[in-house]
Amino acid sequence: MARIRDLYVPLAALALYTVFATREYYWDGVAFAITVESPSSWPQLFQPSHLLYCSLIRAVNHWVPVRPLYLMQALNVLLGAASVMLMSLQIRRPALTALFAFSAVWWKFTTDANAYIPAIFFLLVARTLLEKEEPAPVRIALAHTAAMLMHQLSLFFFPAALFALWRRSRRAAVVYASLAGTLTLGTYTAAFVAQSPGQTFAEWIMTHSPDASFSGNLVRGLLLSLRGTQRLLVGGKVGLFEPDLLTFAGIGLALCAVALFFRTRDPVSETRLPIAIDAIWLISYVVFLVFWLPQNTFYRLFYLPPLILLLRHIPGRRWVAVAAGLVVAWNWAFYIYPHTLPKNNAPLHFALTDIRAWPNGSIILYRYLRPDLWTMSYFSKDKVWIDVTDRSLEQLEQIRLTTARDKTELWADDSAIDALSARPDAQEWLQKHSTRAVTGRFRFTSIQ
Repeated sequence: MARIRDLYVPLAALALYTVFATREYYWDGVAFAITVESPSSWPQLFQPSHLLYCSLIRAVNHWVPVRPLYLMQALNVLLGAASVMLMSLQIRRPALTALFAFSAVWWKFTTDANAYIPAIFFLLVARTLLEKEEPAPVRIALAHTAAMLMHQLSLFFFPAALFALWRRSRRAAVVYASLAGTLTLGTYTAAFVAQSPGQTFAEWIMTHSPDASFSGNLVRGLLLSLRGTQRLLVGGKVGLFEPDLLTFAGIGLALCAVALFFRTRDPVSETRLPIAIDAIWLISYVVFLVFWLPQNTFYRLFYLPPLILLLRHIPGRRWVAVAAGLVVAWNWAFYIYPHTLPKNNAPLHFALTDIRAWPNGSIILYRYLRPDLWTMSYFSKDKVWIDVTDRSLEQLEQIRLTTARDKTELWADDSAIDALSARPDAQEWLQKHSTRAVTGRFRFTSIQ
């Protein structure tokens, strides 16, 4: 019966993840989907922070012909539920497993498109292998390498794995470190050679967004880490609450689960790993994230598993049952369920209402394809998006005449309007042909 009980939360998680997928898409996930759909060559899919993720999605997409964004969501649902299963088998406490499965950021990102869930799944595979009676350095190295090729942040699992193996067998630790290092570095080197990015290898492998940097402000980093850890577990806003049947049904089920958790007796932990292993895993990430983009809560997903694993060492199950039930109820009502509704994703809602109303084949001019436009363009595939950069006045006029001839429409977003307004040769053209505008959070101007 104990083993059957271990399936309850993973199966519930799989069902909820599948039925209630988010519509508040992570901006990188939309960018990945656009990249996979583009005609880019395979080497151009290699991005150092998540080296093989886009390549994996394109390969799977060859056999599963659905749009990449939905494919990434489906894969994350499966890998997220599998991760909950691995945690359940290691924790053996349903309430704690539920706290992991339905913590705010994990729940949301498991139903979204991103590289974090596959990476953490492989880390949990490696952590599960560390529990084996006999050291399995080769399999652990393969699992950890897979995680690092999904996302670079998987690197910080290395101290915990190395310590766990070293204390049992120095030879196993050396085999693991050598194999994981060789496979990871070798794959990055091959990708670098194939891509020929015009940078040194060190510059390329450390590629990051221009606004990303280390912070030397320890106090700020610690405060943001505390806030980020709280948001990792509990998210949402009161203003997102939807007073409908599904909201109250979810709250009711979460509170019923509390009663079930109270009735469930926790088995004696069967872990072969000392508490220090999970503590090292947790501390490695916490220390790094105090200084590297401490405001990014989603990076903290990498230390959610060891955080939950460490909580099992705290005696008593009543507080866990109550905490798990309240967290699940809150996250469902104020975070997860509201974000399954397109109206709460402003760019998506605009694409599905305003832009969808424009005739098929309409052209939208832009200057900066910022994250909001990623979502709008992805969900407006029947429209043509054109960058005005380096477009001559003659080309712009030809675009306008084409839309008039085809009885479609020509629109320009605010970045395109600003760019054209700054060009002396385009100012008169813009004033002459600009008509009505769609205003609000997003400003689009009709050109006729």
